[in-house]
Amino acid sequence: MERLTMTSPQGGVAFTFDLDVTCEKSEMLKILKLAERLKQYEDAAEQGLLLKLPCKVGDTVYRVYLDGEYTVSWWSIKEDKFTLSYYEKYKDEFGKMVFTTKEEAKAKLAEMEGK
Repeated sequence: MERLTMTSPQGGVAFTFDLDVTCEKSEMLKILKLAERLKQYEDAAEQGLLLKLPCKVGDTVYRVYLDGEYTVSWWSIKEDKFTLSYYEKYKDEFGKMVFTTKEEAKAKLAEMEGK
């Protein structure tokens, strides 16, 4: 994704595109505060520090071989792999045996069965 911010030569934040803003100084300070926050997120993403989980705790997931819907109770991240739990005894790597839609789980099952 293209960056929208960068570090200015003076050490602050600058936009990577032309921006013509006419407003009160107090409003400009709010815009700069937003730009600084966005720059922090963009820097973190470039450094590999920002993660985007495929779903959140409380979401419904579908597991290959088990018919039904399960609610995500927690996430674990180890060696760049997302593992989730929906019952204490079920812990699966996301995208291998657990999916966000029933269709994805069925497609994986068909693939595993060689269909």
